Amino acid sequence: MDILERIRQRAAARPQHIVLPEGNDPRTVIAAATCARNRLARITLLGDEATIRETAQLEGADLAGVEIVDHRRAPDFEKMAALFHEMRRAKGMMADEARTLLADPLYYGDLMVRLGKADGSVAGATNTTSHTVRAALHCIGVRTGFKLVSSFFLMALRDNNFGENGALIFADCGVIIEPSAAELAEIAIVSADSWRALLGTTPRVAMLSFSTKGSAKHKLVDKVVEATRTVKRGRRNLRLMASCRQTRRSYLPLRNLKLQDQL
Repeated sequence: MDILERIRQRAAARPQHIVLPEGNDPRTVIAAATCARNRLARITLLGDEATIRETAQLEGADLAGVEIVDHRRAPDFEKMAALFHEMRRAKGMMADEARTLLADPLYYGDLMVRLGKADGSVAGATNTTSHTVRAALHCIGVRTGFKLVSSFFLMALRDNNFGENGALIFADCGVIIEPSAAELAEIAIVSADSWRALLGTTPRVAMLSFSTKGSAKHKLVDKVVEATRTVKRGRRNLRLMASCRQTRRSYLPLRNLKLQDQL
């Protein structure tokens, strides 16, 4: 089964409430209609209702079953702004600044998640990565026990010999530019957790560097080795692997921590 189809089936089996803050984007409007039609999630679009419905008409998207909220005119806007101000007050945020930021749909959508009014917020179609991540950090924060936010790409390959039936996660590809050994270890752990959440199978983690079986000595290689040690100490049940270029399908356990291989 195609990996994306598997994710769709898991979503449909337990639909969640997802808020889409970028209701001004035609792709987001089409995505909302598709999710509602296929019953993948309960969708709330944020933005001006007249503009969203006009966009839907132009794109031929049926928004039946999709909730549209103009958050700036929402009955709870002032209450949400006051709550946001209370959350960020210790950081020096003033009440007017909190109100201004909450007028940004990214902040309002993420605050909905924080308050349990939505299960998730999906954005980044029209906003930069930095702005999207900043809003999430300010409104939701990082997971308990972790210090940073990282990203991953889910790669769905046509060749099923790679990864899990063609599915691979690469991290971090968009947020942490040059992670330390400790940050790299944390990225490996949360990426494994994300794999379990998305696919429901046991993750196999390959810690990659440019050293093939210890062929190169470099501080960047040492960082990957140290990160691997940290992961093994923190998650003893996590299957750490070194990707092996000799066998396209198999993976080798990291019995020797100095064994690092690249795809």
